[in-house]
Amino acid sequence: MNYIPGARNGGIIESKVLENWITKARTLANAEHIEDIADYWIGKMLSASPMAGDGVCTIKPKSNMIDLFHSNAMIEGFKIGKSNRRGVTTRMTSDGGALECEEEMKYRAWIGRFRVPSVVTKLRSRVRDSMRMIGQA
Repeated sequence: MNYIPGARNGGIIESKVLENWITKARTLANAEHIEDIADYWIGKMLSASPMAGDGVCTIKPKSNMIDLFHSNAMIEGFKIGKSNRRGVTTRMTSDGGALECEEEMKYRAWIGRFRVPSVVTKLRSRVRDSMRMIGQA
């Protein structure tokens, strides 16, 4: 999927359109007994959507969807999708953990911008994971 249902120009996401689309997708998946698989891919889709200019505008509607549906599979898909967006990195052992520190700062900034309990918890987990990778946890 190359777009987020409800996405408009300028990074705006119409939450109700996105919610209706996710509800319909989950209903269809439930009928086929594949709701966890669908939730995982919905989470990955949400992780891939473009960011608005401030890097946060589009996070809130997506995090609200994750919080609304309380799906561990959706959260896991989002988390893995965000990690995979970073891509492969190769560097010397002496290069330090600058990339991981940048990731940690990005997630900490996101945590401070909105209050969605399950998503904040997962973002904090992502920060801890990032810091463990460089041995600072």
